[in-house]
Amino acid sequence: QAAQHEGQAAQHEGQAAQHEGHDAEARLGMDSLLRFTFQDRTMGMKREAAFYLRSPFFFYYYGSFKAPDGGTEEYKKFATRRGYEGEEGVPFRLNVVCVPVGPGWSRAIILNSRRPGKEDLQSKLPRWLLHVFSNRFLDSDLAFLHYQERNLRYAPRKVDDWQKGYYMPAESDRSIGAWRSWLAKEGARCVAAGSGDLLPPSPLRREELLDRYAQHTAHCVCCRGALEGIDAWQRGLGGAGLVSLVLDRLAVGPTPLWVFGEVLAVVAVFGLEKVKEQFHFQDYEHYKT
Repeated sequence: QAAQHEGQAAQHEGQAAQHEGHDAEARLGMDSLLRFTFQDRTMGMKREAAFYLRSPFFFYYYGSFKAPDGGTEEYKKFATRRGYEGEEGVPFRLNVVCVPVGPGWSRAIILNSRRPGKEDLQSKLPRWLLHVFSNRFLDSDLAFLHYQERNLRYAPRKVDDWQKGYYMPAESDRSIGAWRSWLAKEGARCVAAGSGDLLPPSPLRREELLDRYAQHTAHCVCCRGALEGIDAWQRGLGGAGLVSLVLDRLAVGPTPLWVFGEVLAVVAVFGLEKVKEQFHFQDYEHYKT
């Protein structure tokens, strides 16, 4: 009976959360300047969500990952990592503030929408590691956005005549058309020609276009601290490896132990060097994803 009451309580809690989600979605829809829904597949799962534009620079994605029929082990692990169980689906929320700060540059701020007191895998990870994952997510679109912004400046793809310059017959293109129409109506294109908004030249190398240090690490106290910590570990491990090498050559103490110390130091230093690359530059190769 106790187990039955506990199951009923969990069911009511789930229904309450579901109603809360519908109410929140309704409120978002009423307050939004622009809204569209979409369905897609990502990470091998079906996703249903909606986009809500709340202000020129503040928008939400609100939806859920749908559980496959009967569930799969992969989906169950995915749900557990995010602190959810059952077959109701895993909520998907992405809240972003994206503010233009100069010609060709915008500052993106991803807001944490996790429910207070609810723990998941992300809450247990160090902040800098979450930033590494976020930067990889942003890099997946950065190159496309960079060059497409420049295409929108010139005929026949110019933004002033986008309805003729782009052929968009699919139903999924309606959201882009609605977005462009809203920008034209509000006069918020941010790409109008003029002496004060000339785009900077495109970088000649991808290392400059995807320069994580200049775009993020140099401005983030968490990532700068992690990078300094990794440098300190490398110096310490390098020193320990050097001491092991000297003792090994002098045949002082157990030789296998010093050899192990040398190998461990070399592997650890090179491994940390690969981690450091995540704070400077990590190319995103779309054909591999």
